[in-house]
Amino acid sequence: MQSAYQRRLIGTLGEVDRAMPPKRAALAGSVMRLTNVASIFESGAVYYPTILLLPIVAGIALARLRPAHELLILLAVVLAFVVFDFALDDTRMDDIAFFVVLGAFMFGLGMLARAVAGRVRRRRMT
Repeated sequence: MQSAYQRRLIGTLGEVDRAMPPKRAALAGSVMRLTNVASIFESGAVYYPTILLLPIVAGIALARLRPAHELLILLAVVLAFVVFDFALDDTRMDDIAFFVVLGAFMFGLGMLARAVAGRVRRRRMT
């Protein structure tokens, strides 16, 4: 059974499809889906595990794959998350220090995960 919000959203997307050319309707639909993803992201049940798991998974993947620019890749992953979070924040100018500390924490956590995974990998190879 659909909620009132879902019925209203489906109705809105239907109106967009009829009123706009196909390319613009597809873009509007994508923006609506991104908005829904952003509202899910606002939940603490998604936000806090993402803060912890994203750099850990990226660090482990970098230790296993050993690409040429490991630190830049990890930095890009952390910056993408922080920029996405910054864009969704209502009080972003008041929270700039928080985002700086969050980025440093996530980068350090990713580096730690990469170092631990690298040591475990070397021990298994010997």
